Amino acid sequence: GTVDSIVFTAIAGNRLSLNNFDTHAARFFNPVEITTGTAFSSGWKLESVGNWNASGYALSFDYKNITGDSFKQFVFQLREGASDPWTGTSRSNQITVSMENRTVTCGENVVGKVTEIGDGWYNVKMNYADAPFVAGGTVDSIVFTAIAGNRLSLNNFDTKSKDKDRMTMTTGASVRLDEPYGIRFRAEIPGACYDVDANYGMIIIPYVYVERYSIDLEGDILAQIEGMGVNHILLQCEVNEDGDDYYIQGSLTNIKEDNLDKEFIGIAYSEKAGVYTYAAGLTNCVRSIKEVAEKLIDYSSEYAGYSAEKQAFLLRCAGRD
Repeated sequence: GTVDSIVFTAIAGNRLSLNNFDTHAARFFNPVEITTGTAFSSGWKLESVGNWNASGYALSFDYKNITGDSFKQFVFQLREGASDPWTGTSRSNQITVSMENRTVTCGENVVGKVTEIGDGWYNVKMNYADAPFVAGGTVDSIVFTAIAGNRLSLNNFDTKSKDKDRMTMTTGASVRLDEPYGIRFRAEIPGACYDVDANYGMIIIPYVYVERYSIDLEGDILAQIEGMGVNHILLQCEVNEDGDDYYIQGSLTNIKEDNLDKEFIGIAYSEKAGVYTYAAGLTNCVRSIKEVAEKLIDYSSEYAGYSAEKQAFLLRCAGRD
């Protein structure tokens, strides 16, 4: 037979973040691709709206349009009250994401924002408390359905409430395609916790060092690294605006051939009066440049438009030159 859906449901009081779905035997496939005649249901039973910070986002995911310019928008549903999203529901809201206008709407209500994150990918963040029916209720599933003839890729789902008081590492990494080339990590800084008097930066180390030197990622990381003489990159980063929020980026460049498949971790920090505060979600960004380059080559429609020099760099990183 066939498997028509995979449904995850959180046990009451728990939260789970899912990523890197693989639906192909013996082949890594990322992200989830929705094609004509198929649907993808998260199956996540989200927490009561009353448990969320009203200013926090309840849902975040990335999307990429594979079809072309003719694909102008897509929709998904927030469903409440049904254990099986395929057999009906007591109430549901349809959310529309406009690729042209970069808007997220529920009826006439704006319920989120769309941000370009590079390589043809866009991030959607929304607060389901702004969707009218959900006030005081729950969302039992989130269902995406492809419009006939279109293809859409989805990635990096996160149903956790965003911590408006803490800087957070962006899931994954990207390839820096400006000289000097390398792997780039990013951290998001909510506007509510940005401190204009603080210094912001990024530490980059091979991830294997975390275990080798027993580095406590909940402690003073820089003090541990320097105290043990661990080789590291320490960067001062420019703070960039992103609407009401901010972000920083840090890159490891000129990576040696032997290190292309080595995983690195970016550790964003803020420093004020000698006190260091580190970002949340540190292990979410652990990546090798080989892995990131492979994804860009295989799944990015922009790859064909890169210069021969940039394509050659990506192919070398992926071991395909």
